[in-house]
Amino acid sequence: MNFNKNSFIVNKMKARTQSPIFKKIKNYCHGIWKPNKKDEQIFLSSNILKNTTGNKKSMNTGKLSEWYIRQILKDKKIIFQEQPRIKYQIENKSRYIQPDFFIPDKNLFIEVKSRSYNCNGTASEKLDHIVRKYSKLEYTDKYKKSKLLIVCSASEIFEETTRELLDYEKKSSRTYIKEFVKLSKKYNILDWIPLSKLNKYI
Repeated sequence: MNFNKNSFIVNKMKARTQSPIFKKIKNYCHGIWKPNKKDEQIFLSSNILKNTTGNKKSMNTGKLSEWYIRQILKDKKIIFQEQPRIKYQIENKSRYIQPDFFIPDKNLFIEVKSRSYNCNGTASEKLDHIVRKYSKLEYTDKYKKSKLLIVCSASEIFEETTRELLDYEKKSSRTYIKEFVKLSKKYNILDWIPLSKLNKYI
């Protein structure tokens, strides 16, 4: 009997992505399942989530979103680097930018922004700083023309300030938002997107 190794791998991947826990992770990261505080805590600390992700400690929303995107890249057989340290210098002092992912074939960085569904913090306010941070790529030789894709996951998708950036193409969008996004695209930002649109860019 002939054994097709590639078919075995494909079927194994398909079985994993169709498993109940993987579907739950997908729905959580895509903003389809919005758990209450108790359910979210149980989910993020569950043994089945630890076993699925290979993380022995309780997950947080950020790490889970990064893990999920990592699986998408692997399933698509995309060659990528994880958390590369990009060095640049200002006034003879070394500084570093460390994005979540880099896809060499597309010269594309990916920065994942996420938050839990039961967080009252102000993490979304830091999104505006990303433009300034990645404008420093102009101080590098290798990455001057690289682009950055900002991917929002879980509750981050629904935050008011984030939603404005994700919906910048709408006619009702404020002039400030339109101008801000336009400026960001002059400085290495490819786009601001919800996780559901990731496949369009990779």
